[in-house]
Amino acid sequence: MKKTLLFSLALLAGTRAGAQVFMRPADNAAISAMGGVAVSLPDAGRGVHNDALLGMARGVHVFASSAMPYGIAGWTNSHAQLVAGLSPASAATIRLWHNAAAGYSEQRLSAGYGRRLSEKIMIGLSADGLRRAAETYQPDFLISCTAGVLTHILPQLWLGCTVQNPFPQQSDGIWLPVVFRTGATWKPGDTFLFSIETQKIAGKPASVQSGMEYRPQSRFALRAGVRTGGGARLSFGTACSMKNGLTFHAATEWRADLGITPTFMISRTFAPTDQINNKHS
Repeated sequence: MKKTLLFSLALLAGTRAGAQVFMRPADNAAISAMGGVAVSLPDAGRGVHNDALLGMARGVHVFASSAMPYGIAGWTNSHAQLVAGLSPASAATIRLWHNAAAGYSEQRLSAGYGRRLSEKIMIGLSADGLRRAAETYQPDFLISCTAGVLTHILPQLWLGCTVQNPFPQQSDGIWLPVVFRTGATWKPGDTFLFSIETQKIAGKPASVQSGMEYRPQSRFALRAGVRTGGGARLSFGTACSMKNGLTFHAATEWRADLGITPTFMISRTFAPTDQINNKHS
């Protein structure tokens, strides 16, 4: 509790001093439960974090997720996403993140597009608008972008990578860092997958995260993961799907020095009934 309080005070002090650049938003519940792995996952049902995945998205998916980072009541984090298929080989997405602590708030709006170039290669690109505001200074805005690639290199193996902020920018005199993520997912069947990825932020050591998902039944999933870098974090969660495409996701991430981050998400897939049933069969 004491460490959590100190962390909260440090965050607010950094905010008021103008030293706080955009905080890392909490992942949605499906991704958080798997240790934050996302760039090589081959299924849009967990949300799209690599725009290249849009090259194989079908139908319409809607996601709404909320988290309470480290259980701090005054710190809220929410995320919404819409994914819409445009053709058999392309789709688009709109995402909105909201982060807020006492006296400070930030938002990120992103529009992305992905396309399948071949049976094994997909690419994607998104434009991001970022805004932050605090009591002690005027709101500022930044425009950035993220590029991604996803490849189905082997029948059971997927590789993915993304580059965020490839053109570094300054926010209040501090550079918004370049973030590079690359990962691999092994999916031997419909009941199990394992994913691992590394994240490198310019000027900081690389971190590694891994996660797995197991489906003992077609409509129920168990998830677990771990990530390193800045303190190890363990996570676990579940998901339960309905016949109409509605899915409930829950996750908890634990970090020894800061506590837990509970996350909950509701998602809905709008597609022909046979496609929804086939997805969970």
